Amino acid sequence: MIRGVSGARRPRALVAALASLVLLLTGALVSAGPASAVSGSDFNPGFIVSDAVFYDSGAMNESQIQSFIDAKGARCTPAAGNTCLKSYRESTNTIPGDSYCAAYQGAASESAAQIIAKVASACRINPQVLLVTLQKEQGLVTSTAGKPAATFRRALGYGCPDNAGGWCDPSYSGFFIQMQRAARQFQIYKARPTSYSYVAGRTNTILYHPNTACGTTQVYIQNQATAALYNYTPYVPNAAALAAGYGSGDSCSSYGNRNFFLYFGDWFGSSGNVISPYIWNWYQDPANKAAAGEVTTQASITAGGIRQGFQGGSVYMSGTYGVHLVPAGLLELYYDSLGGPPGVLGFPRGAHSSPAGGLSQPFQNGTVFISGSTGFAYASGWMLDVYQSKGGPAGALGFPTSLGSVNAGGLTQSFQGGTVWISGSAGIHTLGAGVQRAYLAAGGPSGSLGFPTGAQTTTDGAIVQTFQNGVVAGRGDELHSVSGWMHDIYQANGGPKGSLGVPTGSQGVQAGGIVQSFEGGTIYIAGSTGIQLVPTPVQTVYAKNDGPAGPLGFPTGPATSASPVTFQPFQSGVLYTDGTVGGFVSRGMMGDVYASRGGYKGSLGLPTGSTRFVGGGITQAFTSAVVYISGSGGIQSNPAGGLAEMYYQSLGGPTGTIGWPAGPENGVAGGIVQRYTNGTMYISGSTGFNYSSGWMHDIYRDRGGPEGSLGFPTNSPHVEAGAIVQSFQGGTIYIAGTTGIQTVPAAVQVAFAANGGPGGRLGFPVAAAVVSGSGTSQRFQNGTITVSPSGDVTVTG
Repeated sequence: MIRGVSGARRPRALVAALASLVLLLTGALVSAGPASAVSGSDFNPGFIVSDAVFYDSGAMNESQIQSFIDAKGARCTPAAGNTCLKSYRESTNTIPGDSYCAAYQGAASESAAQIIAKVASACRINPQVLLVTLQKEQGLVTSTAGKPAATFRRALGYGCPDNAGGWCDPSYSGFFIQMQRAARQFQIYKARPTSYSYVAGRTNTILYHPNTACGTTQVYIQNQATAALYNYTPYVPNAAALAAGYGSGDSCSSYGNRNFFLYFGDWFGSSGNVISPYIWNWYQDPANKAAAGEVTTQASITAGGIRQGFQGGSVYMSGTYGVHLVPAGLLELYYDSLGGPPGVLGFPRGAHSSPAGGLSQPFQNGTVFISGSTGFAYASGWMLDVYQSKGGPAGALGFPTSLGSVNAGGLTQSFQGGTVWISGSAGIHTLGAGVQRAYLAAGGPSGSLGFPTGAQTTTDGAIVQTFQNGVVAGRGDELHSVSGWMHDIYQANGGPKGSLGVPTGSQGVQAGGIVQSFEGGTIYIAGSTGIQLVPTPVQTVYAKNDGPAGPLGFPTGPATSASPVTFQPFQSGVLYTDGTVGGFVSRGMMGDVYASRGGYKGSLGLPTGSTRFVGGGITQAFTSAVVYISGSGGIQSNPAGGLAEMYYQSLGGPTGTIGWPAGPENGVAGGIVQRYTNGTMYISGSTGFNYSSGWMHDIYRDRGGPEGSLGFPTNSPHVEAGAIVQSFQGGTIYIAGTTGIQTVPAAVQVAFAANGGPGGRLGFPVAAAVVSGSGTSQRFQNGTITVSPSGDVTVTG
């Protein structure tokens, strides 16, 4: 729409038209300052208002518009025939919707604020744009005397060509129709951007004034909203107009677009964000523009460069690395978390990319890599060069899983495919996850291993990684380090390919010695016993006995294999095993006994446990017997697993009731008899397990023991009513202080027990039983028991 030249409104102080580079880098990076600070020097002919601001139909509601008009027109007292904008009303008609504006529902006596709000909403135009246009065209907003009806009929100058001498097309007469048509026209400009004289995204020749003699200037219009203003008011203010603020310039000055810019800035703040001239050329590339979208923030200085926000992210400019976009989302989030340009990464130095399904972007001090499985990380310096030489995220290393760090003078960083270590002395090497865990467990490069020196190898399932001072080796996830003196011995034995195979445990210190287990055995290094290898079968038994910290101490010589037995000497004894059972025999008396009986080839067989020192004596279990050595009982053995041994252990063994064995097992009267230091054990099929001891045993033995009339004991000695009592097959012996030693025959004992025994009414027996034709009779302290041959019992007394 061709527009006329608007008149001057009010003077402002002169501000310099052009900003110097120094000013630009100290804050003059934007062309629209805060309200009351906007001046002609801020005017950018290529960017008067942003698209986001121009088309923001929700910037004000009806109530806010009315309040604004009331405030700006507070001093308006209408002259005769005039009306103030705050009081203006008009009946509107209904206009159907089309592709540019939604339908407008007419109503009687609508206020100016109602009309502006409804038009702005229907045509999706910022109501602030309509208010500013009212002001720049007719001064309706701030008029103090009001305006005549004719002015309201041409309120926005729509259909009023500049070359028509003030004539306006009557088809567009009226405040409401002016509002609706002007707003709709702005949407037409947007929908058909190349159909009018001025086009965004290219350089346009624009007149300074309707008088063509005033000349033209070349303006690169940056956005559609600015193009719409030029198509509506087709002149650009000259230097004189800009220097005059709201005042008059010279004869070639035009003011419409200047005043739009000034009023909008003074009333509503910034009319949009101007693209920094340092970013402008980059932004003209269609691909860059598509990626960045519309500017959203003013440009600002950061770390000696420029930053400006766009819909698609933040654009940065530095003198060294040029202009680059950090896209919105994960990359921008991570970059900001690291401090942006002043932070660890510095300025971006290239475009972002999407390697291997992730995100990446190079920066001054490193390259960022982001993936769903690994999160956020960056690589830098020498490590970045190595990483990229190995294919980056698409290579064998995959994405980084940690940040790089300096360790013992070298560099390290972990990736999905392994951990890279770089050192000047050992070079560049990658460790697999298992090796890395074992390496760190050993202290990493600051530990005993130093830096890796070769590539990881796998042979027959054995993983091996060499280091400056050792090796990490193993199978699967069971990897362990070998270093120092242990490593020297390991290598002397062929390392992982030798008889020792790979380590199965970590190197450690036990009882002052150095210990490590391997597939082929365990190496022990001690100052007193030297270097010894304990084969795995022996080690199994040795470990159960607490190894060198246990009773055996360190190995003192090599193991000997005499299939199926393997044995090895230790400081305190010799350990024997056949792979299923095993134990050790202490040096000294037990060792002498074992040797005298043929050792592992003799009658005792293999030890099944350790030599034990118990109650002043020595005992040890073997596969065939249990040996007991004591000062009181001498050297004795019980068959392993035999009845006597089982019963003996149930009585507490050497520290139990009957003490140490004092003789061998003997077969007597169809049972088993064995002497002990505190008694004698008796076992028979009919009486089970019993023993006799002390005074009772002396009496029992004097009466012939199992072979005498009493036979085998049927229980063990015990105390009843203050007497010592023990039952046998042939009777029960009672020993009491008042009645002496008496034996109650079995037949009488049944009746005696039925009458309460010695604690009953009869008391203790006082004489031996008498056997006659009439039966068996025995006197007690308080009566007599007689048992007839037929078994009848008579109790008298």
